[in-house]
Amino acid sequence: MADLPTTEQLSRLVQRGHGASYVLDEGTDPSTASDIARRLKMSLPADVLVIMSPFQPPRLRVLRLISDDEAASLLPTVHRLVADFRAIAGRLVGVLRHQVLADYDAGRAYAEEIEVDGVMWSLHMHGEHCRLESAESGQVVEAHLDDPDALDPYFLLEYARTSPGGYPDLLTACIEGFHDTVRLMELAGYR
Repeated sequence: MADLPTTEQLSRLVQRGHGASYVLDEGTDPSTASDIARRLKMSLPADVLVIMSPFQPPRLRVLRLISDDEAASLLPTVHRLVADFRAIAGRLVGVLRHQVLADYDAGRAYAEEIEVDGVMWSLHMHGEHCRLESAESGQVVEAHLDDPDALDPYFLLEYARTSPGGYPDLLTACIEGFHDTVRLMELAGYR
């Protein structure tokens, strides 16, 4: 196994956008690898994430996420992003419920597009979610059909990335993509 650096070494080594990977011994069982990752995470600051990959040989990936100070400066943007997402997801799902869901739930062919607020949106229904994409702007809204206010970090980040001009500071700060979005949502009180 690669010798793991000390907590102090990792704190200096792992910087924003420059994580570190460590390969554990071939044959290390997932439970042991998970324990190693958990112990390592507990010894590091809150803005450092340790991810364990169970594939053989197991690997640990260590990432520096958005800091508390940087996150604090972005909280108004996070709250605006969530409010914007929930508003549009609610409108889109409302139209879906009236125009599409009965056919979808019955297993019948359903419309592949809907018009909302004068904009055409293509649909991709899958399970309890629907991916909607604006034909006009390319904006993507992945909405939960039963609870359009539900927030998924990956879907929220996709919405931010595809929203024309909406959230550049947040996107710049989310160097680690999904993982930074999870941390921002936690610090903003959404998880």
